[in-house]
Amino acid sequence: MRIQLHAFKGPESRHLGVKNMTIIHGKIVNKLGAANKTVPLQMPYFIEYDPFFEKCHEATINVILETPLKISKWDINTKPIPWVKNRPDITEKFSFLKISFTYKNKNYPALIYYPHQSPNRFNPFHVEILTKKLELTNDKKCSVSIDRKCRRVSIIVVD
Repeated sequence: MRIQLHAFKGPESRHLGVKNMTIIHGKIVNKLGAANKTVPLQMPYFIEYDPFFEKCHEATINVILETPLKISKWDINTKPIPWVKNRPDITEKFSFLKISFTYKNKNYPALIYYPHQSPNRFNPFHVEILTKKLELTNDKKCSVSIDRKCRRVSIIVVD
C-alpha cells in the first residue's frame, strides 16, 4: 500500500495550480459499464456546473485504489438531477473532486465522479474517473493526484 505526499510539477499541473500533491496509486478495472449508458444522460446537467465537463468523455474509468479514500469536501455538489429518461420524479445528487489522473506516465485533468446512489459508494477503494477519452491498454497501472490537504488515519472495524 503506497500513498505519496510530494511536490508535483510540470505543464499538466496547471489544471490544479499544484504545489503539493497527494498521489494514490491504483489499477484500472473493468466493471459492468453502466456509466457508459448513464453518463451521457447526466452530462448536460453537469455542464451547467463547470465547463470542464464539455471536455470529458461520456463514460468513466473505474479504478481500485491501493489506499482507501474518504472525501469530505467536494469541489462540485449538484442539486438533485432528474436524469432518468421519462421519469422526472427520480432524481440523484452528484459530487465531483478535481484531480489529476496519471496513466502511462501522462497526466490528465480529471474529476472523481460520485453518484450518490451508486452501489460503489460504500467502497472507499473504488473511484470513478471522468476525463477526456483515453486509449486504455492492458497496462492497468494508474494514479490519482489530489491537490488538497489530506491526512492518513487508521480505521478499526468491529465485527
